[in-house]
This record gives sequence, structure tokens and C-alpha cells, in this order.
Amino acid sequence: MLSDRRVAGTHPAERPAGRTILGHRSTALGRHALPRRAPPSTLRLAALLARARVGAVTSPPAARPPSEDTAPPVPGRVPPRPRTVHVVTHPEATHHVDGVVGGQHHSDLTAAGARDAERIGAALRARVPGGADVRVVASDLLRTRRTAAAIGRALAVEPSLDPRLREKSYGTAEGRPQAWLDARFVPPPAVGDRLRHAEGLDGAETRHDLAVRVYAALTDALSGQGGDHLVVVTHGFAATFVVAGWIGLPVDAAGHVAFPVPSGSITTLREDDRFHNRAVVTVGDVAHLA
Repeated sequence: MLSDRRVAGTHPAERPAGRTILGHRSTALGRHALPRRAPPSTLRLAALLARARVGAVTSPPAARPPSEDTAPPVPGRVPPRPRTVHVVTHPEATHHVDGVVGGQHHSDLTAAGARDAERIGAALRARVPGGADVRVVASDLLRTRRTAAAIGRALAVEPSLDPRLREKSYGTAEGRPQAWLDARFVPPPAVGDRLRHAEGLDGAETRHDLAVRVYAALTDALSGQGGDHLVVVTHGFAATFVVAGWIGLPVDAAGHVAFPVPSGSITTLREDDRFHNRAVVTVGDVAHLA
């Protein structure tokens, strides 16, 4: 509690009787004056000052809203509308059978992969109603370009390419034997900054790098005109962040997220026009390959 002190440079006799100083009433009794309750306005001011002093030391910094570069493509950031998104992962590629690291290595589809790409196209043709407005967007790597071309033929649509839908880059490991990567790979920690964790490979992307660019690609794809049905042709790990972005998961919360899907799979996402929910209908469906 503040004490009843003399004002510097002022003798008590020079102060008018009854003047209030620091919450006490000054009288002829001097420093033995009885305390008086301060006016409500003074108490409020004192409380505000006390909170300000405490807050300056103990209050955490205010949370910042996500930047436009990392915000997920939720309705409001992209136009809300009823639609279905088909997330396709490319089927078998040469790096699978050769035992080398894929990533952004320009591997091609195998003969079996090319046949499966046609099956994917046929499955989507059966799922997309005739006359529906359809768009196809794909990673520009060779194996996804060829997959998208097969889908485009089935749906009578010309695919567009977006390099932001590429697989995560493994830097200098790409195209090398898988064993070469395994010997150098540094797994992310169970606790800590998994998003920006360096995996021990020169030139490799982090999980954060991948998430940010896939979110940006999905934002643009969902913001485009039309598209009752949107087909996104991508890769196994990148597909996780297509789904994560669809459900509105903030990038900073994506350190542990995973939606494992096999090669040649179709994951179905849907937004309805009544509840405006973002549903994950199926994950990694490969029934069409049987």
C-alpha cells in the first residue's frame, strides 16, 4: 500500500487543509492522519496500473493470426460451395521397382503403373456425373503428369500442372539407392519442432516447406472458377497435406499429422451445401485396382 508521504519540496504547512495526497486525507495531524477510502476512480486507476505492471512481466505474447502464406484454405478464404475433391496418388513408378529415392526425382510410370493410371481414370469417370464441371490439377513430375493425362482422357479434361504439388524433396538423396538415404536420415523428434527439423540431407525440404506450398496450391485450386469435381494428382507424402489443408488444420499444428495412402489410391473429400462441412469420405481407396 502506498504510504502517506510529504510531497517533495512542499512543507506540510504550505498545503491546504483537507488536500488528498496518495489516497489519504492530510489534516493538522500530519502524518498521523486517519486513512480515507480513495474515490472509485482512483481505485480503478490503481488496479489498471497494477495489472499493467504484472502483465508486462508475466503475460505471454498475444497469438498472431496465421499469415496468408500458411493459412489453410478454409471456407471464407476460398469460396464456400458444394464440391467433391478426388486426391489421386500416382501408381507404380520406376523408382519403386528400382529401389531408389523418389522425392522430386523424375521417375516414370512402369508398364503396370500406366495400366493402373487408366484404371484410375475409369474409376473417376464412374464417380463423376455426366455434365459435371470437372477440373484436374497435377504435380508436374513425369509420373504424375502421365497419371493426370490418363485421367484427363477419361474425363475429357485438359489437366493443369502445378509444381507446388510435387513430392517432398529429399535433396541429394533423390535418385540414389534407398539404403544411401537410410544411412544418413535423421528422424524427427517425438517432441519439439518437427516441422522445421533437418533430416541430415543437403538440399532437402522440411515438413514445413512441403506443407506451406501444398496449402498454397490447394488454396488456388479451390479458389478457381467452377469445379463441382476437382481432381488433385499428387504423391504419397504430399497427399497428407492436401487432406490436412482441406480440414483446416493450421500449418503450425501439422507436425505429427499423417494420412498414409498407397500408390494409385483415390481419397475422396466433400463439402456440402447445407452444413458446409468439409468431410473426409474415404482415404487411400484402391478397390479400382483389383
